Amino acid sequence: MRGLKLLQKVTDKERGLVEISIDAVSDTTLNQAAYFCITLDPENYADAKIKAGGKKLTITSANRKLDFNFNKSVKATVEKDGKSTAVYVQLMPTLKKGESASLAMELRASGTIDHSDANIALDVQNPGSLFAGFGGNFCLQNPVAEPKIIDYCLKNLRVAYGRVEFPWRLWQPEENQDPATGTIHRNVEQSLLMAKRLKVMGMPIILSGWSPPCMGHRRRSEELCSSRWCHCLSFGSAKERKDL
Repeated sequence: MRGLKLLQKVTDKERGLVEISIDAVSDTTLNQAAYFCITLDPENYADAKIKAGGKKLTITSANRKLDFNFNKSVKATVEKDGKSTAVYVQLMPTLKKGESASLAMELRASGTIDHSDANIALDVQNPGSLFAGFGGNFCLQNPVAEPKIIDYCLKNLRVAYGRVEFPWRLWQPEENQDPATGTIHRNVEQSLLMAKRLKVMGMPIILSGWSPPCMGHRRRSEELCSSRWCHCLSFGSAKERKDL
């Protein structure tokens, strides 16, 4: 994510209860805010009632409930786009180089558990797609742990497909910049070398651009652009927003 570095820790405390901590550090100055985003899927939260105040946020639907208890008072807004709903909890009102913010919370989830039988029917006369095997996302976000995990998986598993990130936001951060000139970013080089390693092994490669550069967003309103700087927690771009 360009402009913001995030570290999230999730700790299981007991059944239905976790502790979440988020540390954010801005490495640039931008007139944009940063948010912790809670995305609610319409299947289970279409009728959700959302209440926020002070250090508490409660999301209640017909058969589920989410209780957030934060370590400090927060500012929350809700956005709706069709059937989708998202709650934004502000981490930083604007990005300033060198500034940091942290947020901790307890999340308790409860609801009605469906214990009814699951019936499965196999139609052996119409087989589905060929199962090629396991695939893997070969991420390079943790330079200490992930190379060891990658080495172990490639040594001990038959990986049929490999997906590697192409850091588009670092390859061409500015619209008028020629990415073929100048010094290649270290993260771009590492990702391409990872893809090359898998290709040499004979593995089909999926190269994914997960985070585009912000240059396309600058043509939109500041609000839509700032909504990009979100750290998301999903339980399931918006047009309707209201303060909680």
